[in-house]
Amino acid sequence: MPLQRIIALYDANRHGHHTTYLRLFSKQLLEMGHTIWLFCQNPAEIASWVSDHCNAGAAGCLLCFSIDPLPRTSIFNWWTLGVFNWLRAAHEIEHAVVAAGERPDLVFFLKLDDFSKGILSTTFIDYVFFFEWAGMIIHFRNPASFGPRRVIDGICRPLSIYRSKHCKGVGILQEDRKAMLCQRTKKRIVVFPDITDYAKPVQTKLTERIMHAAKGRKIIGLIGGQDRRKGSFDILNVARTSQNRDWFFLLVGKMNHPKSDAELDRLQNVIEEQGEWSNCFFHFSSIPNEGEFNAIIDLCDIIFAVYRNFPFSSNIMTKAALFKRPILVAKGGLMAQRLRQHPFGLECQPGNTQEIVDGIDALTQMNIPASVFEAYAKKHSPAEFSSAIRLLVNGL
Repeated sequence: MPLQRIIALYDANRHGHHTTYLRLFSKQLLEMGHTIWLFCQNPAEIASWVSDHCNAGAAGCLLCFSIDPLPRTSIFNWWTLGVFNWLRAAHEIEHAVVAAGERPDLVFFLKLDDFSKGILSTTFIDYVFFFEWAGMIIHFRNPASFGPRRVIDGICRPLSIYRSKHCKGVGILQEDRKAMLCQRTKKRIVVFPDITDYAKPVQTKLTERIMHAAKGRKIIGLIGGQDRRKGSFDILNVARTSQNRDWFFLLVGKMNHPKSDAELDRLQNVIEEQGEWSNCFFHFSSIPNEGEFNAIIDLCDIIFAVYRNFPFSSNIMTKAALFKRPILVAKGGLMAQRLRQHPFGLECQPGNTQEIVDGIDALTQMNIPASVFEAYAKKHSPAEFSSAIRLLVNGL
């Protein structure tokens, strides 16, 4: 039987998928019999969700510690952010040790990306952070082989943290990067499914307004964080050139941190210059919960995910598969690779309006078997998530 341990779950982020991860990791580890110390913003909300979705005995083994959000990243502080985050985490966990009178057996970081920024060394990490640790890499980039990034990577050595003597294992979402990471560290590497929340869709006044505005047209949705990288400007260009088509475009979600102010201004200028957008619906605010988010996904006929410079995994594909909605993604990344294995969508070039229009047109005419969606959803299911976390944590 696996050891029952004290595991500190740490994540200072709460945007995007982070709330989902905090909930699902807490629930799974509690149900495995571990005691969880939860370090995050507003941990009471996570604790409330856990109490509703776990048995009382497991939920009673959750201890919460509130922490502040991460500082905004800029060109001026990027070089020292990794150092700051390691020092801060060590201080916060040590403070919890004093309060609880015992130490965690393992610290599990839900976004190790935050701890590999700037100039770092394994010696420094081992000196300031002496808890055993593991965690998830959300966005893993290969070290650059040329250009300015090669110089920066050579100085900062972002992968050096995984050679720390206190590092016990790493989870990644990108199966195409496992071999590269295995070359850089001998620690246990486990590929995780890109899990999502299966909350039942909840209809709201927002979904009613969308349906009323769509008037029966095909709905193409860019749902979630909005910015140039996520394709907000691309979908507007497509909408501008598709006024005579039976299509309706959704842009629903908050502007992405930390580019919010400048990008929102540019996006609003583009919208205002056009005047009336009879084939678009805009809602630039966060969607309060997963039930409401899933209801908006369920409204869509096509999911728009033509993300620029995005070689990573995204659980919007899991959402699309779960609700059996075809998806349009960018060429060249992991999402496009996965579509070749599970063809429930098409790929196109970001910035190429005509190619995106052709892709949407093709998707409206495709008849994709339900089994194709179901195969992808199964690969990124709660059962696969449970297996991955057991493989990583129980093996440490």
